[in-house]
Amino acid sequence: MCVFLRAIVLSFLACILGTSCVKQAGPALRFEQPTLVKATLGAGDVIDLRVFGEEDLSGEYQVSPEGTLRLPLIGRIIVEGLSMNELAVKVTDLYNAKYLKNAQVSVFVKAYNSRRIYVLGQVRTAGPFDYDENMTVIAAIALAGGLGDSADASRTIVTRTVDNEKTRFKIDVNKIGRGRESDFMLRPGDIVFVPRSMF
Repeated sequence: MCVFLRAIVLSFLACILGTSCVKQAGPALRFEQPTLVKATLGAGDVIDLRVFGEEDLSGEYQVSPEGTLRLPLIGRIIVEGLSMNELAVKVTDLYNAKYLKNAQVSVFVKAYNSRRIYVLGQVRTAGPFDYDENMTVIAAIALAGGLGDSADASRTIVTRTVDNEKTRFKIDVNKIGRGRESDFMLRPGDIVFVPRSMF
């Protein structure tokens, strides 16, 4: 009997000390790191470009259909595919090369007209939405007001066009919401379609 009581006491102490009463957890859920998408400029985008101390060189500009900007003194430059930081560095180098010393250039995007995603089907407010850097399917559906009452989120389809070829991805939004799958990263131009439930 004493041996039995001793075993109980030792077991109790082990639990208090946290050495043996904690159950071993099963395999941890593993999530792949989503691929980050760099925000770049495209035709129709509107930017606010500022050169510190140079009001005549600062202003609001829209990227032409050819993917270019025309800036004071510099003239026409190709900006399509550049990030904000890359454009700021490029403009800084061009101004410093001939016209200024130690130019300080900042670039802010006012409208990403070239970067939109489309959310269709069984959502509260279907339509086009401005693409934010590293936007996911969950974020896009949230922008559309959430799922509709008759949505079958487990059969959500993302359609992506790359080099004039369409690729479709089947996304189970329900599993993403429950943490069983990683969220799906969108790219500008993607179409998110949430079908109607079959039941």
